[in-house]
Amino acid sequence: MMKILTLFTIILVVLQSIQTLPQRNNRVEVVSGKFLDGRIIPNALQDKRSEYQSESDIFSEGEAGTIVNKMFLENEFLLAEELRQTWDNSSWVNDWKYSYTYNGVNRIEDLRQIWDGSDWVNFWLVTSVYDGNNIVEALLKTWDGSDWINSSKIMYTYDDNNLNVVLIQNWDSYEWINYHKYTYTYDINNNRIGWLWQDWSGTSWVNNWKQIYTYDSDKLIETLRQDWNNSNWVNYEKFFYTYNGNSVTETLYQTWDGSNWANSWKRIYEYDTNNNMVQEVELDWINFDWENDWKYTYTYDINNNRIVWLWQEWNSTSWANYWNHTYIYDGNNNRIEELAQNWIGSNWVNSSKTTYTFMLTGIDHNEPGIPSFSLSQNYPNPFNPSTKISWQVPVGSWQTLKVYDILGNEIATLVDEYKPAGSYEIEWNATGLPSGVYCYTLKTEGIVETKKMILIK
Repeated sequence: MMKILTLFTIILVVLQSIQTLPQRNNRVEVVSGKFLDGRIIPNALQDKRSEYQSESDIFSEGEAGTIVNKMFLENEFLLAEELRQTWDNSSWVNDWKYSYTYNGVNRIEDLRQIWDGSDWVNFWLVTSVYDGNNIVEALLKTWDGSDWINSSKIMYTYDDNNLNVVLIQNWDSYEWINYHKYTYTYDINNNRIGWLWQDWSGTSWVNNWKQIYTYDSDKLIETLRQDWNNSNWVNYEKFFYTYNGNSVTETLYQTWDGSNWANSWKRIYEYDTNNNMVQEVELDWINFDWENDWKYTYTYDINNNRIVWLWQEWNSTSWANYWNHTYIYDGNNNRIEELAQNWIGSNWVNSSKTTYTFMLTGIDHNEPGIPSFSLSQNYPNPFNPSTKISWQVPVGSWQTLKVYDILGNEIATLVDEYKPAGSYEIEWNATGLPSGVYCYTLKTEGIVETKKMILIK
């Protein structure tokens, strides 16, 4: 059991360590148990991630593999520490703490410590190795009271465009033993069309399950999971996605009953004018009809930072409060505090609190006239059909400027070359594209920044 726990823990942590921006191949899907870009975050380990990322966060941000609301590099800041405290009916008590170390913008070390009542005690440590900005290995070690002991590791293999293989191994005190392997396949447009999960039998890889993805004009519209029954692939579950423009408005989940697909649940999403998701409702299929189950309601500030996440349950006649998260941001739009409360009786009661500490990245400011890195908001915005994007960099570097739709699909590459320190401007023409929210991302050596823009026709 400990092996399984540590294995999934490292998957969870490495997800947070990956510093890549949304690419076309970073397909996002919403499924039970929370899958993110083809890697599972088990429900048992939601203690850390669920507070600031629900399935709807994935859709609203369109950034697979990254944390929503400035948990990673944004405006020259990196997340340095997370501190969780729980409420004991009278005061806040330390629970756990994460400390992060970076090499540039790549996270190379994640340290988790547990509060023992008087001091912080080591729990586990993940160290990550990169080839450029691609993570190639993540090693998990656990603390035995006096030393770090190998536990699990993940190795990543890529081709020129995509992640192809993820190999997971466990340490058996003497050597690394194969455990799981994920193999991904893609179409000519770099859309992920297959994900095969295999387990190590001791002598060879054995099929476990696979997922097949179907697209319509680069939009993911169906995910099919099949399980291996020792000789054949057998249907297990299926997800259908409905869109309004580039925004997902409904997810339908069905299971295979042996001969037919049976409805299980569906989720309906609503957005505001800035394409922020404001409501997510799940309905269950009961007695041949859809019945309310739960509802998430999201509130945002003027900077589009999520400040409230309200969870309500359906009590047969109306929505009843269940759980609430409120968020506080600093002047740089970094989330610095998150408060979780439960609804008890007729009041909100404190449950847990997480505080985030950020550090400013080291940037060389030695170029006269260019004091810092900056990516400006496009102008005009909203626009039709063209807009201008400007930026400045204090040092010469290889720079890429790309445009994505709200789901993270790459739309256009505007810049991909070395440029000296200076100020730049480029015009983008969106003729032929539908109205909606798009993101543009500037990436230089050690700096990544993304902004949203709105195309209205």
